[in-house]
Amino acid sequence: MKVDIGMVVLAASGLVMAAPISIRAAEVPAAATTACLTAVNSNYGGNVGDLKVASSEFSEANSIVMVKALRVRGTNKAESWKCLVSNRGQVQELTMASSGSSHGHAGAAVSEQSKSACMARVNDLYGGNVRDLQVTRTKYEKPNSVVVVRAIGERGGSTNQKYRCLVSNTGTVQDLKAVSH
Repeated sequence: MKVDIGMVVLAASGLVMAAPISIRAAEVPAAATTACLTAVNSNYGGNVGDLKVASSEFSEANSIVMVKALRVRGTNKAESWKCLVSNRGQVQELTMASSGSSHGHAGAAVSEQSKSACMARVNDLYGGNVRDLQVTRTKYEKPNSVVVVRAIGERGGSTNQKYRCLVSNTGTVQDLKAVSH
């Protein structure tokens, strides 16, 4: 997208010059867009009738690509996904933005199996030496939910640490990251 700024007045040594300039808005690289389309398609086992990029927003750190999945799993259902992706094409986070289905997941809860898997993974980080583990927050999403776990008394000490756990709804931990208190 080309944006005309117009005339820029430059002053140097008492001299005034006018020069036309234009700026190109940075675009999300093709590798990043392709990675997001592939990630969404993979969530359906490759059974998506059509994938479209609804919008994209470039950032130097990670870009956002909004993807619309049409005719998922052989139905007329459409779902929208938000993909946070590095500009080299590494998907950082993939979350469902909306579902065109009449069967939403409102009111669904994160399974005990998923919570336990996250607590076990955090405990493993400390070689089983955590005084207590508490689930402080959960958010149910498809295909993966978020569970926040607080490790209390790490390695027998008095320090605490919170972790954000991305976990499948069948209890497979996809990602675990320490978060600020």
